[in-house]
Amino acid sequence: MRNLMTLYRYEFRKILNRKLQWITLAVILAVSLLTVASPLFGQSYVDGTVLESHYEAMRKDSAYARALNGRPINQTLLLEMQEAYRKIPLNRDRYSMTKEYQTWARPYSAVFQFADSILGFSDLSEMQEWEADEDALYAARLENVKNSLRHLSEKEQSYWLEQDARLPKPFVFRYAEGYWTLGSCFYTLGLEIFLLIAICLSGIFSDEHTRRTDQLLLSSSLGKKELYRAKILAGVSYALLCAALLDLLMILTGLSLYGFDGFSAPIQFASWRSSMSLCAGQLLLILSALLLAASAVTAAFVMLLSAALNSSIGALSVNAGLILMTMFLNIPEEYRLACQLFDLLPSNMVSVWGVLSTYLTPFFGSYLTLWQLALPVYAVFAVLFSLAGRRAWSRYQVSGR
Repeated sequence: MRNLMTLYRYEFRKILNRKLQWITLAVILAVSLLTVASPLFGQSYVDGTVLESHYEAMRKDSAYARALNGRPINQTLLLEMQEAYRKIPLNRDRYSMTKEYQTWARPYSAVFQFADSILGFSDLSEMQEWEADEDALYAARLENVKNSLRHLSEKEQSYWLEQDARLPKPFVFRYAEGYWTLGSCFYTLGLEIFLLIAICLSGIFSDEHTRRTDQLLLSSSLGKKELYRAKILAGVSYALLCAALLDLLMILTGLSLYGFDGFSAPIQFASWRSSMSLCAGQLLLILSALLLAASAVTAAFVMLLSAALNSSIGALSVNAGLILMTMFLNIPEEYRLACQLFDLLPSNMVSVWGVLSTYLTPFFGSYLTLWQLALPVYAVFAVLFSLAGRRAWSRYQVSGR
């Protein structure tokens, strides 16, 4: 064990001593933080006139939204919202410029956005003519939920409708802009971290072959077993450390900018069709866990390629190609198994839509959602990739030259 830890520290320092990894890490950190803050940049224009900066708009809207905290979206609140929006004159093309909107309607804009996402008002006049009805609003939402589940089996549809029926209604509004903004950034962060792992770990085994040090290392009593374990542990721990660091910094930045409040906000205010009983804070914790698990299995896969291909460029190219494929490939829903497997890929899973996927896997009389299935699957594949990498590393170097 002492020898393993000595080798582990040595291999970990080798990774950290590469200038390229520090440059890549710094760029990814800057991009991640800018992605979180980007909604605050710029200004809003109406007919060429500056209405307000995005930062000022966020401050105003967050204050109005916080004033609605704890209020159920029921008949009373819907009537208040509609009464406020009916004060906006219909003869204005850009009603957000009117004094009536800024004074009366804007404080209810969060409620309007929720109702509009379900009912799809075509314009202001349609909204003003709508007779606010709590029952009709939630009935329309339920109908949309049913339509979104049509690609699933009857048992799966029944499961989700049962889950939806258990959700407490009417939904209680909570301001949670920080959590919703961070959730939308996880997909980009995941792609950046997977690229960082590919860049920094693609040479962890192949570099030994390139430098002609492989036979020397394998000739020692620790070459085949202890050195391989040390490299695997160093690579996986590096991936986990980078993922945890970037995840933590992004979350702290986002919540500092938009507010820490809103942990208990229902997920339906981010995705109103979802039937999951999740809150904003739980969504963020799940995404963080998926990011760590996906980083570990990605590291194991990159190191397997490094050992099997004996080329850092080859390992990097394969991983970059897979990342690009997941960004542009789209599999139709009728190909159920292919769609489910595609969504399980780390670059797809670390996203809000990955967590909220409605695909289910039977499990001892119940079901596992896709994110619940992903965590043990990633752990199993990380072990399998590590075992395969060990075989490729030792076999090639014994007979390779």
